Amino acid sequence: MTALLKKRALAEYTQVLEAAPKPIKKLKLTKKPAQASASVYVGLLENSKNSNDALQLLLRISDTLQFKEEDIPMIVKKLADHFNQQMESAVRVKILSLFCNIGGLPGADPVYIIDQTMKLVKRETSHKVIAQGLLTMLKLCDNLSAYDTLLIKIYNMAKVYLKDTNHWVKRICLQIIGKLRLGDNVRLVADFIHSQDARVRSAALDTLVLLHENGEKLDVTMYSDACEALNDDYEIVRAAALKIVCLIGITYPEKLTKVGKSNEEIRLIDDAFGKICQAVNDLCMQVRYRAMQLLGCMVEVCSSFLNQTLDKKLMSNMRKKKSLHERSNEIVTSGEWSTGKKWADDAPKELLNKDEVNVVSSGACGAFVHGLEDEFMEVRSASVDALCNLALHHPEFAVLSLDFLVDMFNDEIEAVRIKAIDSLTLMSHHIMLREHQLETVLGALEDFSIDVREGLHRMLAACHLSTKDCLQMCVEKLLENLKKYPQDKKSTWRCVKAIGSKHSEITLPLVPQLLSIHPFFDTPEPDVEDPHCILKIYNFIFMNIF
Repeated sequence: MTALLKKRALAEYTQVLEAAPKPIKKLKLTKKPAQASASVYVGLLENSKNSNDALQLLLRISDTLQFKEEDIPMIVKKLADHFNQQMESAVRVKILSLFCNIGGLPGADPVYIIDQTMKLVKRETSHKVIAQGLLTMLKLCDNLSAYDTLLIKIYNMAKVYLKDTNHWVKRICLQIIGKLRLGDNVRLVADFIHSQDARVRSAALDTLVLLHENGEKLDVTMYSDACEALNDDYEIVRAAALKIVCLIGITYPEKLTKVGKSNEEIRLIDDAFGKICQAVNDLCMQVRYRAMQLLGCMVEVCSSFLNQTLDKKLMSNMRKKKSLHERSNEIVTSGEWSTGKKWADDAPKELLNKDEVNVVSSGACGAFVHGLEDEFMEVRSASVDALCNLALHHPEFAVLSLDFLVDMFNDEIEAVRIKAIDSLTLMSHHIMLREHQLETVLGALEDFSIDVREGLHRMLAACHLSTKDCLQMCVEKLLENLKKYPQDKKSTWRCVKAIGSKHSEITLPLVPQLLSIHPFFDTPEPDVEDPHCILKIYNFIFMNIF
């Protein structure tokens, strides 16, 4: 009986029930309707009741912009006809903007589109429409050959519309002249430096820069006008004038120019350098940023001017110092002696007006100090780049700028810290690190960023250390840092390897301390797999090899 019950229980638990198969779900794929071609919207333009409806259709055309190649000439013709029927300038501007977009499509004929645009612009009176038409022709010029006669027509049209009273039209005309470069353009563009509109003045200066970079050298006589533009009320003009001053200074570096109202002369590159240094104190960040970028390009500047950028003290207290012999000689040669009839007749005459003394401009005094301490990251970053580029060409300046670059290792922005580290690595063959400088450098090894730490490793490997204490401090700090960041061991090993091979003469006295060797007692053999032991052995072995 018991066996029978057990058999029935097992039969119930071992019974397999098959579930009924679920019906398979069928997915229905629906095809989206094809997007309407832009040609359909062009055909609807003829039925538009007002300018607002026409503008909405034109916006749909610009969003779609799908045409067959054979339909493009017909579409351009329809748009041109609708242009002549429209009274609203906004609609006409949009049509000319569409011409620019259609001209970039494959299969489009830019010559035909430019020709249609030129015909429409000649009959136009609205400044906005004229400006858009000129802009369309300017953008479509890239698709024309260099010797196309149509370019000459566009150039002549730009010269005609330079007399327009609208600033937008003038600016686009200046861009066309600067891009096409047909004929003598420098004098033509230079006349607009003194325009009443600041936007036109800025466009003229930018066009002069473009012409200069494309082979039409600026005349040195334009230097005075560019210097006047540095004091303009608008920052866009000041920023553009900085580039002109820099280009003329670099083009004619040995040309002598007078300083202020005095008869003393200095090199043009030095005067331009001082003028650009003044812009470091400008209220506009973009002007300060542009000034710092340009300072790095002026590598032919005199060392006396360059070194003054790292010192905030003004030179000479605005007094022209002369020896007693020089002052007596001037009195004898001039024949002027004190008669006693006039009060203070024999007073010292070396007090001069600040504009008449040939000293470094007050803006040049401490220019890089101001730039490195600027509140904007862009200006500080540009200052580091300029400082590095000038230091590569002036070894004496590299030594003076070392402390300032080391201080930038503590900047709050990681990108600026990395740039300062990389700059010091490039300058390493000009400098030698002292103890107080090395302390700041090694303090930056605590940075959480692995990019900063690896950059410091590369910099330490490239630099020269002055004393044995510096080397010991460096190795101890690297050992300590390796405990905190074990993932840096390969970079640290490469760093110590380079330091040991480069400082063999000061590594030798540290060998017993680094390898824990006692002169009398046999010390325990260190663990060769310990990263700290490998670091010390690298330093010792490569010192002997190299």
